[in-house]
Amino acid sequence: MAPADHGCPHALLRLAEMREEAGDRDGAEALYRQASDHPLALVHLAVMMERAGDWDGVEVVVRQAADRGNADAHFRLAP
Repeated sequence: MAPADHGCPHALLRLAEMREEAGDRDGAEALYRQASDHPLALVHLAVMMERAGDWDGVEVVVRQAADRGNADAHFRLAP
């Protein structure tokens, strides 16, 4: 079995990036959510939500990424 089949956040993140690059936004979003233990997946998810205009969702997801130590998320939350 592949690492993604076991829920490996890094593998799920990479699959999500590939889906997004291929134009499969729904598939990418689902995989980013599955990989939410990986702070970078949350940042990618926030960017997707931002593009869709889901500002409340963006803040929640960015805060989750910041809580997991992602520097980009901390920067996004800075005033």
